[in-house]
Amino acid sequence: MAGLTQWGGRARGQYLFDRLAGHALSLGIKPTRARITPYTNTIKPSDQPRYPGDLEVEEKLSGALRWNALVMVVRANRAYGELGGHIASYASAADIFEVGFNHFFRVG
Repeated sequence: MAGLTQWGGRARGQYLFDRLAGHALSLGIKPTRARITPYTNTIKPSDQPRYPGDLEVEEKLSGALRWNALVMVVRANRAYGELGGHIASYASAADIFEVGFNHFFRVG
């Protein structure tokens, strides 16, 4: 793999690894390694409470937030090309804040 990544770069190595892993799974070959992360959900899905919101409304809000992220980054790049901006990062942060403020952060 070292020769591959030296020749094709890390992205190419990751791509080939992912393709190989996908092919192995399609043949029914399961990984024997433990999970990469030690974190696991200890609450069974059947024991989880119902989502405390209106998913249809929240999907519409999320779409509006992503559109707003796109517009803000494009406008900033037109006005000040050196600013850059990552649309997905802004959209992800907006979703995280929306969920946090509407479902977790409580006053009193």
